[in-house]
Parts: sequence; structure tokens; C-alpha cells
Amino acid sequence: MQFQNPKYHGEIDVLTHTKMVCEEMVKQDEYKCGSDIERTVLFWAALLHDITKKLDVDGQLLLIDKYGIIISNSERENPKLLHAITGSEFARREFGVSQEIFDAIRWHTTGRPKMSMLEKVIYLADCIEPNRSY
Repeated sequence: MQFQNPKYHGEIDVLTHTKMVCEEMVKQDEYKCGSDIERTVLFWAALLHDITKKLDVDGQLLLIDKYGIIISNSERENPKLLHAITGSEFARREFGVSQEIFDAIRWHTTGRPKMSMLEKVIYLADCIEPNRSY
């Protein structure tokens, strides 16, 4: 079992956090009003959003190098952001996820201008899951 920083994740492990993200996601109107296909896409994004979270900084940097990902100095100086970058690329290469799932995983930690509905739902569910402590 991989433990997360209890300062930000009171639930401790990635699996429990992911379950709680899914529980928050299904409460959102955007999920409830979505088509079956949209809800399926949302679930895949939620399930995979922290897929590389258990890797330490060295593991994150190995994936960045392996995949040829270019990161900014800011991202390098804030390693807690790296799992969104490596996770999105891992999901694309290992599971063949769509661009929309890739983007939801990629931007779930920082957000970005003009986010899609899918990106917003995952970002919000991740932010508001009950055991967050910020």
C-alpha cells in the first residue's frame, strides 16, 4: 500500500483517495447529466488520475526521461506536480487513452485556462474529496 502525505490526504493511500474522487465525481451535475459514454470517460479519467502517484521523485524523473517529456523549472522544483505529467503519458502509452482523458489526468493538479468539462469534473472531484486537508 502506498502512503500519501497525510497533510493533504487524510485517507492515506492512493486507492482510497481514488475511490473518494469517484464518489465526489458522481455527485456532480455534469456527471449525472452526461451520456453513458461521457460517464464512462469520466470514470476512466478518475480511476487513472493518480496512476503514477506512488512513484518517488526519482521514479517520476525516470519516466520523464523515458518518455522524452520536457518539464519546466517550476515543475522540476515542485515534484508533487510530476505525477500528473507522468501519469497522463503513462495512461496514453500503456492504456491508449483518448486525448480528453490524457488532458484530464495532465491538468488535475494545476488546472489550466479553458478546461474542458471533463477536466473540470476531475479537477474538482480531486480537490473536494472529503479527506483533503487544505
